[in-house]
Amino acid sequence: MKLSSIFFILILLASNVLTLTWGAFNTVLSGGLAAISGVETLAQNRKKSVKKYSSRIIGRTIKTSKRSLASIPLESVPYIGVAALITMTAFELKTACDNINDIDSMNASMGLEKAEIFDGVDIRGICNPELPSLGSLIDGVSGD
Repeated sequence: MKLSSIFFILILLASNVLTLTWGAFNTVLSGGLAAISGVETLAQNRKKSVKKYSSRIIGRTIKTSKRSLASIPLESVPYIGVAALITMTAFELKTACDNINDIDSMNASMGLEKAEIFDGVDIRGICNPELPSLGSLIDGVSGD
């Protein structure tokens, strides 16, 4: 009886030390407990979040690439090409902003803060640019 108590205490001490010092052991232990109890662990939650948002970003990027390739012949047509170019640029900017928003959501789900500045560029300024008025565009084209 006494030997089994000592053995049990040594196992508990070893598992405590391993849990505190070795991340892989902690992950295996928490995964095992989650499987038994049915509770989702933080690691599983983060993995699910990354998978969800990365699938959305990849799918959106594939669609944008297909649209860009399909618009190349149309962009070479006089007059119509300018409209096609502006439209495709708007689609690409919308896609980029959707990607930024998904990355922000993924970061928030992991407890990270939103990125406001990246490489010295204000990210929100890209998604909300100041556009010229229609009148200034017409004046610029007509040369007045």
